[in-house]
Amino acid sequence: MAKVRKRNGTLQTFNKNKIVKACKKAGASAKSAMMVAEEVAKKVGEGTVRAERLSKLVITTLRRKNKRAAASFAAYVKKKYLKKR
Repeated sequence: MAKVRKRNGTLQTFNKNKIVKACKKAGASAKSAMMVAEEVAKKVGEGTVRAERLSKLVITTLRRKNKRAAASFAAYVKKKYLKKR
């Protein structure tokens, strides 16, 4: 099972459902969100991925499905990242 290294350094098990939920909150349809989560999961594989890299993968993949949702997701990630600095 893949792991995600969060920004605070902790490891968490990769969860496709979190990607689906985030994409839907950003404005993607349920179908698009699930497709994005599946594609990202394939790219992540079985290793460890940093949260920043995972966010970029989601944005890039979501952009091909729904540009507006990708922009919304990117703005959220940027705001969240800046808030923690």
